[in-house]
Order: sequence, then structure tokens, then C-alpha cells
Amino acid sequence: MNIELERETLFNLAHARTVAVGAALFLFLIHRLGLDPAEDLLEWLVVVVPALEISGVAWLFAALGDYDDPVDHWSGLISALRWFGFVVALNWSAALFIASTIDAYVRLGGPAVYMPMM
Repeated sequence: MNIELERETLFNLAHARTVAVGAALFLFLIHRLGLDPAEDLLEWLVVVVPALEISGVAWLFAALGDYDDPVDHWSGLISALRWFGFVVALNWSAALFIASTIDAYVRLGGPAVYMPMM
């Protein structure tokens, strides 16, 4: 009987949402910076900082949800997949929005904000 209780608590997925948010951030950064590597520090920060902000807020809400609502195996897995997809979608949307905004600023002839030293 004691073995069965330990087995049930082992497969409970207690922190499924927070793990999913962390995995989403990690995989987004690996994929985004792997496809189009940043050329300098400013370009790297334009990708990383918004992703950290979005994922940090999502992680906070996921941690609160994990604390309030203990779940079983299947509902925890479904919830983790939902949080994973939501965070990846938000990170990609923010990255595309920021890239298109910077591209529009350059195409419309905005003044230089950042001048690299040679």
C-alpha cells in the first residue's frame, strides 16, 4: 500500500506549468538565436529581453496556478502543453513585432539611434 501511494505522488506533475514556461523560453531562445544569430549586443538584447519579460510574467502566473491547483497526470500534461504553446506564441509575436517595427523605422528613414564604434 505504501508503494502505491508513493507511485501516485511521483506521477502527479506538481509543477507542470512552471516547467513548461521554462522549457518554452529555452526552446524559443535556442530556435530564434539559432536561425538568425545576433550580430552585436544590441540585436541580442532586442531578442532576449522581451522574451525574458514575457516568460517571467507567464512563469509567475503559472507558479501561482501550480500552487493553487494540484492536478493529476493527464490534466497536468494538457495544462503544461497549453502554457508551453501560449508562451512560445507570445514570444514569437513579440519578436516579429519588434523586428518589423525596427525594419519600418529604417525603411522610413528614421535617424540613427545607435552608432557602432569602429
